[in-house]
Amino acid sequence: MSFRYPGGKSKIKKQIIARIRRFYKGHYDVEYVEPFAGALAIGTTLLKSIPLRKICINDRDPGISAFWNSVINFAPELYKLIDDFTPSVEKFYTFKETLKDESICLHIEDLISRFSSEYVEFGFMKLAIHQISYSGLGTQSGGPLGGKEQTSNYKIDCRWNAPYIKNKIMRYHFLLQKLQIRGRKCFCSDFSTILRESSNSFVYLDPPYYEKGPELYQFHFRERDHLSLADLLSKMKFPWLLSYDCNDTIKEMYNWASMIELNLNYTINTSRNKKELLIAPVKYKYLLDSVEEEIDIFAEEGGE
Repeated sequence: MSFRYPGGKSKIKKQIIARIRRFYKGHYDVEYVEPFAGALAIGTTLLKSIPLRKICINDRDPGISAFWNSVINFAPELYKLIDDFTPSVEKFYTFKETLKDESICLHIEDLISRFSSEYVEFGFMKLAIHQISYSGLGTQSGGPLGGKEQTSNYKIDCRWNAPYIKNKIMRYHFLLQKLQIRGRKCFCSDFSTILRESSNSFVYLDPPYYEKGPELYQFHFRERDHLSLADLLSKMKFPWLLSYDCNDTIKEMYNWASMIELNLNYTINTSRNKKELLIAPVKYKYLLDSVEEEIDIFAEEGGE
């Protein structure tokens, strides 16, 4: 994962990637699409394990979109901001206020549509605030690591390692540069726009959680968004795989599809065992079959 981000899939990443790899055997020309890119943990690991050629990434959060566009198109400018940054409580609150300003977000969306490098600083702020905030919650965090008074043993800079972060992002830059990226950018669109333009693709979807979404994400889903996604996917003919928090409401929304439950160790606020749903169209329900053998092969090949 390129940076700390809530709802990450580290505990079940191999399970998800092994299933996507199962589809891609012999289909490497099929475009890979993520409408909810976030930290792109699944996509970047998948790209390192199989020879994909085409990709489309999108995130409705202008900060996320600006970050990935900076990685793709303006890496040197992003590296400099990382090198020059010194974490502080004051910067945490400044970044939070800027990233949550609706007028600034609209301006960044416009800059992204015009390929202007002016959005790089905004993307950097998104990266930084997730590294220096409590539990990686970014703008949704009440305060920075170490607290406002920095009385904790874990200070605000305890997760800020500029050379490590820069080297990691540099690897992602070169990884993405090898591909045909739709539009040569990370879009900042509604998921429906991306899905309707992805008829010849494989789509992996990791939307905001149903139960915890409003707490975890600045750009979370409302009830109508969850319903709209389910309705749209029910009409799509292309292969897709969807991960969701496990609850009865989501199960009912997707009662027309195939699904399984995976164990997920969820650690924000408290440690407890939870489950996550993996959902696929009935036509592609084979993606949900056991993948233990594929995971073993993935590990032997050096997959993360």
